[in-house]
Amino acid sequence: IVCAPPPTELISVSSPHGTIPGGAFRKALLGLEKALARKTFNSLIPHRDVNKWGKKTVLPAEVFAHCSLAIRSADLVVAVLGSSPGAHYEVGLAQGLAKPVVAIHCAELPLSYIATGMSEAPARTLVCKCDRIRDIPQVLARPEVDAFLSAILLL
Repeated sequence: IVCAPPPTELISVSSPHGTIPGGAFRKALLGLEKALARKTFNSLIPHRDVNKWGKKTVLPAEVFAHCSLAIRSADLVVAVLGSSPGAHYEVGLAQGLAKPVVAIHCAELPLSYIATGMSEAPARTLVCKCDRIRDIPQVLARPEVDAFLSAILLL
């Protein structure tokens, strides 16, 4: 009789929520975190803080609960929309709760169909665009972002 070793993960599907490997996009997310820290905001990067860049498999209900709580507790949501269902959910929840949102569209990232409709920003949402992934962190240094944050958050 040959027995398979016990699984090392709770779910035996590899990366059901995707991974963000080291590289330009991960560096851009960390750059956003640093830019927010300069503006005195603490940050949560769900993909890093919940599932270790996708290396830790987490049940959907746990991810949903963690990200929902984070958005409900947040003073500001900054999201790179692309095609990520998680980012779309977080932005939608933030907008539904009337939280301020800075949504970033990057030309190097495929944009979902629904995100293309955000070129006209809803109330309390600022949509910013950049051309390259490496430019994402610099979006937060733009004058229109400072003006938005000052008006919304009274910094």
